[in-house]
This record gives sequence, C-alpha cells and structure tokens, in this order.
Amino acid sequence: MLGTLKEASDQSDSEDIVDEQTNNLIGIFKVRALIDSDKEPTDHQVAKIFDELQCPICLSLFEQPVYIKDCSHRFCKECIEKSIRFQREKSCPTCRKKIATRRDLRVDEVVNKILNTVVPDIKQYRMQEELLIQQEIKNFRQQKQKNDKLQKFVAQTNTNQSCNIQLCAQNQLINQIDKNFIKAPLITTVADIIQLIGYQLNLPEEFTNYIDIFINNEVQNQMDKTLADLNTQYWDKREDQQIYNPNDLHQQNKAKVNRQIHYSIDRFYQLYL
Repeated sequence: MLGTLKEASDQSDSEDIVDEQTNNLIGIFKVRALIDSDKEPTDHQVAKIFDELQCPICLSLFEQPVYIKDCSHRFCKECIEKSIRFQREKSCPTCRKKIATRRDLRVDEVVNKILNTVVPDIKQYRMQEELLIQQEIKNFRQQKQKNDKLQKFVAQTNTNQSCNIQLCAQNQLINQIDKNFIKAPLITTVADIIQLIGYQLNLPEEFTNYIDIFINNEVQNQMDKTLADLNTQYWDKREDQQIYNPNDLHQQNKAKVNRQIHYSIDRFYQLYL
C-alpha cells in the first residue's frame, strides 16, 4: 500500500512522487523496468535513467546513495554529510526539511542495486567523468588564450602605429578567412600573422608550422619581421599601392585592396600527401 504521495507539481507524470514508507520514486521503478526489459533503451530513456540516478549536489551519479527518512530525497553519502556539517540548522538541501540527526540518513539499497547494474564500476565512471571535465577546462583555457592573443591585433587608435591588411588564401587547398580584413599594430610580426591565420581558420596548433605567407609571391621566412618592415619593403606606406598574387581570384578586386598577405599550407600537402 502506497503511503502519502508528495508531488512537486502537476506538470508531468515524470515528477518525483515520493513513497515515504518505502523510499522509492516512481521514476526509480521505471528505471528498474527499463533495465529488466529485453528492449534496447532509447537515447531519451538512457538520459532519463541517468537523470534519476544523479545526485543533486555534485550532479554526478550517486556514490553510496542515501536518502533522508522524512522527505526521501537522495544524495551521495559524502555529499549530504558535508552539506549537513556546514549547516547551522541541519536540513535537506532540496526541500529544506529539518534533519534531526544523522540517523535520519538511510542507505538506499534500491538505488544502489540499480547503480551496480547500470554502472558496475562507479569509481572508473567518475574518473572518466573527471577527465572529460578537465578536458573541457583545458579547451576553455586554450580558447581564452586564443582570444587574448587575438586582442593583440585589435586596431590601435593612432593610425600611424597600425595598418590595414587583407589576408587571402593562396589557393583552394586552404579555406578563405571570412573576416579577412584586419587592422593590426605595426609591431605585429610575421610569426604573429601566422598564428592569427591559424586561429582564424581554427587549425590544430601543429598545423601552424606549415603555414607560409607571401607578399608579391615572395615567401616571408623571417619570423621577426614586422608589419612596419613589410610596409616599408613592399607597400612604401602608400595607401594606393597594391600587392597581389596574379593567380589569385582577388586580382579582379585589387583596386579595392590596400595591402594583401597570402597564405597557404602547401608544404603540409607536399610532405604528407
């Protein structure tokens, strides 16, 4: 006989309906039914299974699941104990119902059995989960570093210290940068421009070693040469001076371009293809 049922809302039948007498959620029964079924669960059902087995504090799968006797909310044993330890008035983190003593925490054998079926090695699962989180953090930091480096190419207010250039693909073996007109400080080096091209094309770090840049069909091998040097050597600081690749599609629009720098990764294809 089911005890008193508590419903968080009437929005859907997937809401957690608590049987306080036996500490089981209807959702948990559904999970058990899916596991026992011979049918392969759908992606939605798999997601639902993991939602039902997720600790609301650490947002990971339960580890040593326990429930609070009076409200039946579930947590990892370590998570709820830490939460209680740092509270003045001991209460459930989900519904704020008071917890009299730690004896109100009961081991959840039902969920524990389901976990052992779904994820036999919870520690291995958490290790993999931690690796994924670390990878996400690493990706975020790398993207931030890219954004920080791109800020070096933000136009300076003094036009005497910066110049406009256009980055053009040398051929169809490499993509054309969408926003290829940039205004960069005159202290920007050839190495900086190569890094910028790699970032703009979202190329792996190792590919930047194969990027070559050309001005007037001359490859630029001197990595510390600055835009100021290139400006003097090729463009002579004249806004109407045009530098272009005769084989490039941009030739027809050369009258609209002030300074062009072409790029390619032909060396990569020559070495590995």
